[in-house]
Amino acid sequence: MGTVLLELVKGLGYIFIHPLTYVAVAFCVLLGYVRVKQERKHFHVRAHDGWFEFREFFTPISIGAGVILSAVLLLLGPVLPLSWLLVTTSVMLLTVLSFRYEIASMAYVVPFAALMIYTLNQGVISNLPSWLEVSEGTTVYWTALFGLMSILLLVEGILIRSKASKATSPRTIVSKRGQVVGVHHSKRLWFLPLIFLVPTGPISDSTWWPIIHLGETAFHIVGVPLVLGFHKKIKARYAKEAINFIGKQLVALSILAIGLVPVAYFLPVTVPYLFGLIVALRLILQYGHFKIEQTKPFFYTKKMKGLQVLGVVPNSPADKMEIVPGEVLSKVNGIPVKNERELYEAIQKNAAHCKIEVFDLNGEIRKVQRALYEGEHHQLGVFVLEETKSYSNAEVS
Repeated sequence: MGTVLLELVKGLGYIFIHPLTYVAVAFCVLLGYVRVKQERKHFHVRAHDGWFEFREFFTPISIGAGVILSAVLLLLGPVLPLSWLLVTTSVMLLTVLSFRYEIASMAYVVPFAALMIYTLNQGVISNLPSWLEVSEGTTVYWTALFGLMSILLLVEGILIRSKASKATSPRTIVSKRGQVVGVHHSKRLWFLPLIFLVPTGPISDSTWWPIIHLGETAFHIVGVPLVLGFHKKIKARYAKEAINFIGKQLVALSILAIGLVPVAYFLPVTVPYLFGLIVALRLILQYGHFKIEQTKPFFYTKKMKGLQVLGVVPNSPADKMEIVPGEVLSKVNGIPVKNERELYEAIQKNAAHCKIEVFDLNGEIRKVQRALYEGEHHQLGVFVLEETKSYSNAEVS
């Protein structure tokens, strides 16, 4: 037992020498830098610090999911080909480098890697390297891959609901009608460590690679870093609700996929069609959100009844008064506000205490108040849509 645990620890260690881990970490830092730069360009202040995306990369949800899934894989014993692990991490690496994380869904990455391996093993390339070959137990491999994709898709949906919907980044753009409007971006990477059993073969002669024996069969223990990604630009809906809805849809899709795993197990010939079904449904969902964003009017626009909040700086007075993006500041200290200058002047009327009338997301008025202290944000810590200052910095829609 002690030997097995030692080999597991050694296998886990290979996660931290895989280049994907460090490339993903570097791009998380880059994501934070780009976000902070854009927020300061549009609003002269940033919301979260530049290390926010790095901290979110190692979120307990994804790491915990990786630990649980690794334990399940080791206990149930599904064996995956080394070729798929290498190709999948290579595809993930290219996805991370592309900066296009809307294609980083497990509904795309896993089937694409499986398709590549299958195609390569059909004689497309002569003298195929041994580590790319899949010869024995092929149908078992594809069934295991479909099951793995189903679980990873569930984790992806949970992460989107719990993480991507929070702390979205506000920006301003110029609409086709020449109006300055607001949009929200959510762009994340998440780290999910996994341990697989791989049949001995191409790396059998490597004495330094962890090996365990189950009965008369030997397996390599391979630690692999998986990277899940998400990117969405929301302009026609309340960002948190829109992204939550996307997460719910992916959870539902994953449940459907999990329900199809027995079909894949008993009828392995259906696996390619099941992969195709999940990919098609994921594309339909993505296209549906695209159409909503293209056809519905902008959600973050100038309001006649006040000044709309695009974002809130964490731990600021506005945050502590539970003001959220999408709400409208109607009156501050009894003074109606329609722009940034009026907001500042209204706050200065009573610099020690602030009373605000807010229209919430349901259009209902509520009143909040709080004492203000020296050194706090001079505009309560809200990002607002200020047309007179935003034309030079706003992006073109």
